[in-house]
Amino acid sequence: MVFTATLFVAACSSARDEPATSLPAANVEPTATVTTIVTVPSASPVPSPTAEPKPTAETAVPAGEPNPTITSVPPLPGVNAIGDLVPAAPGTFVRALPDAGFPLDGGAFIVPVYDVPDGAPRALVARNEIDRIDLTYPLRNPTVFDQPLVLRVIAGTAGDEWVLVQAPVRPHRQYVWVRTKDFAFGQSTLRIEVDLGRQGRFALFDGEQEMITNATVYGRPGRETVLHDTYVEQAFEGALLSPAYGTYILTIASYSEAIGTFGGGEPGQSVHGTNQPELVGERVSSGGIRVPNEVIDFVYAQPGIIGASVIIYDSSGIGREAAIALERNKAWTPAATVELDETNLPDVPTPSYS
Repeated sequence: MVFTATLFVAACSSARDEPATSLPAANVEPTATVTTIVTVPSASPVPSPTAEPKPTAETAVPAGEPNPTITSVPPLPGVNAIGDLVPAAPGTFVRALPDAGFPLDGGAFIVPVYDVPDGAPRALVARNEIDRIDLTYPLRNPTVFDQPLVLRVIAGTAGDEWVLVQAPVRPHRQYVWVRTKDFAFGQSTLRIEVDLGRQGRFALFDGEQEMITNATVYGRPGRETVLHDTYVEQAFEGALLSPAYGTYILTIASYSEAIGTFGGGEPGQSVHGTNQPELVGERVSSGGIRVPNEVIDFVYAQPGIIGASVIIYDSSGIGREAAIALERNKAWTPAATVELDETNLPDVPTPSYS
């Protein structure tokens, strides 16, 4: 089967954008005339996420456009300067154990983070630098979307008492410590790439094998898609948010740097389906990445999509390998945190996704 489509990373606020997460339903205006329409053939039925791995999909690349060179993504450099730990390969993640952390009413838990090993329990702070607001952002397990809490490991192994993880808040490229005993380790060989230098070209890889590629909808001027080296943290049905998100949504621990809030919440970037496939090929979102439902169905069905590496880059003028390295080699900084009092746990914000 050949999939052809168009991917654009976009956080939406106009009538042509997805509604915010906090809204119960989409409010989408009639579609304007589209100058580029990409036809997507009907897909075969998609197995559930627990199904056996599907055969590799035939990759479709626009006529006259060469196939991208598939190369290894280098491991993160320099994290040993933070601690005496082994740098983790892309796709390394931890999943919170069901009873880790401090209990909340209703059976959920707040999982603490730490500024230093053996330090006091802390909660993350999400910094909205647009509106100059700091928001306490405790890590809830399960999440507010009833998904397991998953964090990307940047340094450390299952044999270490403490590991460094990516702080899934703004600003990006922050690290924080967690206790290994609160989590189970996992490893994904999958990788999502989005190249804004190729008009938002989306591709899913398993190791070095490209499985599927498509054009997208991505961020419009003024609400650009953020370049980011990150991971898939959640995957669930788009209807949980709105029909505008299509069949499935993947949240990627990534946030807009152009807007302070989206739909009243943190402006999360995501990869999701769409109920307006005729817009694929246009740059009209608020930063989120939209693909046809046939594409997101295929991606969602792959075992190992949770924890998969995600790289959003711009190959313009420098090429794919250099652009990926540029994102991978950005410096890490300590995350902002606040004291976590288990007798007075803070509220957990609900992010909104574009």
